[in-house]
Amino acid sequence: MPPLGPVLALALVLAAILTLSVTFIVAASSYLHEPSCPPIVSREEWGARLPKKRQDLTTPVPLVIIHHTYSPPACHSLEDCKKALVEIQNFHMNDRGWDDIAYNFLVGDEYLFMGRGWQTVGAHAKGFNNNSIGICFIGDYREEIPSPRMLILGSALIKFGIDNHFISANYKLIGHRQVRNTECPGEAFYNVIKTASSWGPMDNSPPPSNVTGNQGGS
Repeated sequence: MPPLGPVLALALVLAAILTLSVTFIVAASSYLHEPSCPPIVSREEWGARLPKKRQDLTTPVPLVIIHHTYSPPACHSLEDCKKALVEIQNFHMNDRGWDDIAYNFLVGDEYLFMGRGWQTVGAHAKGFNNNSIGICFIGDYREEIPSPRMLILGSALIKFGIDNHFISANYKLIGHRQVRNTECPGEAFYNVIKTASSWGPMDNSPPPSNVTGNQGGS
């Protein structure tokens, strides 16, 4: 077979990229319209300690607050993600003195993880815990964004929360930095969050500082 001309070769490459892009968009769209939530790894499965105490969260909440861990870094296997969650919970309970892991849910590269869940007040954003769900993406997203799969999982989780009246239909999506002096959820990720139709500014938002993430805010 004679070699392909440069124009034809480029056309074939572009066609392949377009096919992959369409496939991903269709898969993401169908995933987000599933009637049930994607499977969530339970606290028992990832080895959570019992909380010291808990407080009921009044739902539906008007805010969804997005975080990143900064440290530990992104995890790419179930076992690595379980270890990351244990590390985060130990830090929050032992070093910070909080009642439990701070977040309501966490997102790994392939899995969703139960934190405090839908019906317990978190400790992720001081002053806003009683009217929000805190979702933390495991990894450092100052210079890169979460994987497409992670973004799909996070979106599907929020949709499930809306459909089941844990999150208000007209909720506002914000980054942690909008309510606390922090870089969280990372500059690169925050720029993506701001493109969401549900994103909105917060009154009297604090300026970012050099605090990076995983500090919560009981």
